[in-house]
Amino acid sequence: MFGQTIALLRYQLIGIINSRLLIALLLLIVVGVVLSQFVSELAIINSEQVALSVLSEFLRYGLVFLVMTYICFHISQAYELAHFERILSMPFRRGQYIAAQVLVVLTLSFIVSTSVFIACLFYTTVPFAFYWFIAVFLELVLSGLFALLAILSLEKLPLALLLSIAIYFLSKVVPIIDASLFNAAEFYSEELSFRFTGIFFSLLQYVLPGRYAFAQNDMLFEGDIDWALLQLQALSVILYSVFLIFISTVDFYRKEFRT
Repeated sequence: MFGQTIALLRYQLIGIINSRLLIALLLLIVVGVVLSQFVSELAIINSEQVALSVLSEFLRYGLVFLVMTYICFHISQAYELAHFERILSMPFRRGQYIAAQVLVVLTLSFIVSTSVFIACLFYTTVPFAFYWFIAVFLELVLSGLFALLAILSLEKLPLALLLSIAIYFLSKVVPIIDASLFNAAEFYSEELSFRFTGIFFSLLQYVLPGRYAFAQNDMLFEGDIDWALLQLQALSVILYSVFLIFISTVDFYRKEFRT
């Protein structure tokens, strides 16, 4: 059973790991380096830290979008080309297909995260580059699994990609919005719409990943790596990943395919 899953993984990777991916990674790195150098020239102090921060943030968001796009496009092609029907006609279980797709997300995230490590080495030490590599890898895994669930459920590339990006950025801004509402509570606490909005965004924080589920670039300026925070990020990503994999498996098993 495990051998069949690995064989299916290799087959899936053929359509993802190619020259186009390498070219996209190279372009992201080049654009990120040029942008970071331009911004560092404008900085009055801490130009190296500013350059590193700009580069790391640019690569983070660029790679998240890249991984989501590749995952959604790969699965959408399987729907359009009746790939699932061929898979299910072979001695593969649906759970094996989901397991192979999860391994695809892990492999793709690891490969593209390596570019972050290499790029950061030009600006900082190995420990900081390694920290950002691990942190971005965790973020890419979580984003990739969100994209996997979205495309398996919606089946359409534009809708799935839009939903994945919306969930990702919503998880980023919800803590900020909730903090802003908390600070403004003393002025608007009597308004029903304000209380409803506050409850809504508070509940969202229990559903979406918190701010500590993602990499923190404050350490790039502080000069100290918080490995305990990285462990907290890893635990958060693991818990959310298990939940997303479970929902993806259930959703995939309920679908009807002609075999």
